[in-house]
Amino acid sequence: MTPNKPVFSFGSAITLIGMSGVGKSTLGKALAKVLDYDFMDTDALIQNRIGKPLQAYIEANGDDAFKDLEESIILSLSSPSFRVIATGGSVIYSPKAMAHLASFSLIIFLQDTFKHIQSRVSDVDKRGIVGLKNSSLETLYYERKPLYEQYAQQTVTLSYPFNKNGMVSKMMNQLKEYQKS
Repeated sequence: MTPNKPVFSFGSAITLIGMSGVGKSTLGKALAKVLDYDFMDTDALIQNRIGKPLQAYIEANGDDAFKDLEESIILSLSSPSFRVIATGGSVIYSPKAMAHLASFSLIIFLQDTFKHIQSRVSDVDKRGIVGLKNSSLETLYYERKPLYEQYAQQTVTLSYPFNKNGMVSKMMNQLKEYQKS
């Protein structure tokens, strides 16, 4: 890490929230590279802790156990500096986790239409999505959208077709505008 990283007025970390398949990890890695920040994926942290795929854990232990584990991992994060954090889509079910993330990072909601998300999530039954046992992906999308909006400090609406570089440029422009305000 270089000591002369840009420090935005919102702090030194950025957290991405949004539905599974929206591109949090893909865009998070690309944004981190542009900013010369570290990248962290909370789903990868969870998977490393449990030693198996997220879906296997959800099937064996249930949605509530997964949400508790996710909350515990998020709450264990110390105020990371110069980091882009991609969260799991269910992080918004924990007000404690969201308050913790908001205490040291700018929360950006990556928003896309259900149709586009559905086209990117081909392996829905293997992806580790909380709530799929009792609801469809579409139902979860409309259930979660108001929560993402509630916690977002910035919203980036994705364009179609998905273009990683274009979306990172859009995020950078929004960050610059946010910093001015």
